[in-house]
Amino acid sequence: MAQTATSEMVGATEAPVTLARDRNVAHIRMARPTGPAARATATTQKRRAYLNLENVTSDGVPSSYGIYLNLGDGDPEQNRQLFAGLLPAFGVKEASQKDEHNPGSGLNRAIDVTHIVEWLQANNRWDPDHLHVTFVPRGKNAGEVPVKVGRASLYYK
Repeated sequence: MAQTATSEMVGATEAPVTLARDRNVAHIRMARPTGPAARATATTQKRRAYLNLENVTSDGVPSSYGIYLNLGDGDPEQNRQLFAGLLPAFGVKEASQKDEHNPGSGLNRAIDVTHIVEWLQANNRWDPDHLHVTFVPRGKNAGEVPVKVGRASLYYK
């Protein structure tokens, strides 16, 4: 039986982040890996990085958001190498409604961002103590319906 690697969270936001019309940034303070991710590095195994978005909720049908790592003030279209993926709107409203079958805690999404972390490291743009996750509203009615991300975190596996 193959052994699966254990994940290690190395940083997370300290409070929920509300996304609206403008570009929104979640700040993640990170710590150096001390568990499985540190052991993987010591044995020269390739370490994977995952951005985890938890408890994504909304009272309405929101637009989607483009997600970028360490974008800063840069133009998203000129920094495609920092694009992690989309935070989709589909099902967020329904997953946010509490009833007898659903706790109303919203949706979760994990995105493999290994290639972005490697690019940032190779280009001296990686800060092992801080990660900035930028959410850019997309679409016709971009950002008109607020979305809350309960927690954004970075995991190594």
